[in-house]
Amino acid sequence: QKYEESKHEHEQKYIPIIVTSDSLPPPERGIIIVDPFSPFHGEVLIDRAVHDYGVGVVRVLSPYMARGFQKNSRIAGEDEVDYHARTAPLTDPELSKW
Repeated sequence: QKYEESKHEHEQKYIPIIVTSDSLPPPERGIIIVDPFSPFHGEVLIDRAVHDYGVGVVRVLSPYMARGFQKNSRIAGEDEVDYHARTAPLTDPELSKW
């Protein structure tokens, strides 16, 4: 997995998780998968996209899930994690830049 930094329109850093194959050349195309939690659905989609179609996959959280994770981590008293850094911009121009 590679990590790249980008900025959202609100000047927060958004750090996508990009999944690529180690055994294939770097992909020219990619897809974005939002909230891929299920090992039976999300992870299979990612694995098939990377290995069967040769694309890169960007894993992101939806703003809804990021808010929920942020709230639950505060309630549980866990170390502060910026779950919003795992969301993607929502407008087409910002998403294209990202």
